[in-house]
Amino acid sequence: MNTQTEALTFSEIVAGWDRRVQCEKVSGLPHQCRNPAYWRGVRHCGTERALVCTRHKNLWIAHHHNIIRRCGAVNCNHCKQPFTDPTQIATFTRL
Repeated sequence: MNTQTEALTFSEIVAGWDRRVQCEKVSGLPHQCRNPAYWRGVRHCGTERALVCTRHKNLWIAHHHNIIRRCGAVNCNHCKQPFTDPTQIATFTRL
């Protein structure tokens, strides 16, 4: 990196400072969700991270509650550890 590149990069960061971060979920649509992200979700084992809107956070939690209600537990996709509460699988932190 040279001084000109660093100055340009810094200018781009400052120019977009107030811009909202977009939800990263695709959800079967041909495009990414258009809602702003308000949450950072991190899977318990750190293998997955995503910036998501409130709608997608709530859908994720409801989906995992339904699995737990039907099956008694849900296994982590990565480490296969069983969980009986969605809050044990992932944490969501407000941006």
